[in-house]
Amino acid sequence: GYMGNSAETGGLVATDLVNDSSPQLGGDLQSNSNNIDFADNDKAIFGADSDLSVYHDGSASYFKNDTGNLTLETAQGDLFLKTLGDDIHIRAADNVHIESQDGGEKYALFQKDGAVETYYNNILRTKTTTTGLEVHRNSDNTNATGDVLLNVQNQSTNNSADALIRVQTSSATAHSKIQFGDPDDADAGALDYDHANNRLTVRLSGA
Repeated sequence: GYMGNSAETGGLVATDLVNDSSPQLGGDLQSNSNNIDFADNDKAIFGADSDLSVYHDGSASYFKNDTGNLTLETAQGDLFLKTLGDDIHIRAADNVHIESQDGGEKYALFQKDGAVETYYNNILRTKTTTTGLEVHRNSDNTNATGDVLLNVQNQSTNNSADALIRVQTSSATAHSKIQFGDPDDADAGALDYDHANNRLTVRLSGA
């Protein structure tokens, strides 16, 4: 191989890096405004057990972590995930959690084969179910006082625009209902619209 003089070590060092099968650095590698080029499927590997690798396979790029968690952290400023092409997909083997920086406050939870939950100030507010959507006041405090509020508010500057809640079926023979209940009676009453007969009724106790 080729040999060159090193002023730092006071001796000769091998400079034939192409044929050297085990080159080692004695200090930091400086790029000096140049690039480090990796061919397709060549990897930058990190960790004693090759735990993290970064590579491009010719059609897509990968950050592949085989041990522990993979954390993207910024000490200051925002963290942006940005695509100039198309969509952003979040894919999880189980659940997706959106939380505060220390994990102490929940913002949203997307459960595999289960509910989607949204939170206000770490308090559950909405939850999807097998039959629809639940609106919660405070699921963590059964003694909480106050109303459960579903507020439909028109913020338009057009004062003639309406605020609308629509209950609509996909069949003209079905009923559209707003149902009322309590812990003693799940069907204490309802506003019931009969599409077939064009009739709106107020009923009590499941009658």
